[in-house]
Amino acid sequence: MNLYLIEKLRRKNDSRSQKLKMTFYQQHQLTVEDYLSKRSFPPIKPIYEYPAWQMVCGQTKKTLSQPLLNYVKEK
Repeated sequence: MNLYLIEKLRRKNDSRSQKLKMTFYQQHQLTVEDYLSKRSFPPIKPIYEYPAWQMVCGQTKKTLSQPLLNYVKEK
């Protein structure tokens, strides 16, 4: 987690976020920001790049254009 994301999380003050932060603190005696600042998250492939997800979203299969595939050589 970089400092920009930690600060963005600190500034989030809506009721749902505050309740989540308070619950986390009560369970772990540590703020969410402190917990996340000591973590690293490896980058993962976005879900929309998986073929199964692309088919669910309606994307058709990509095929190469092969103009000579049905070409018959004249004798």
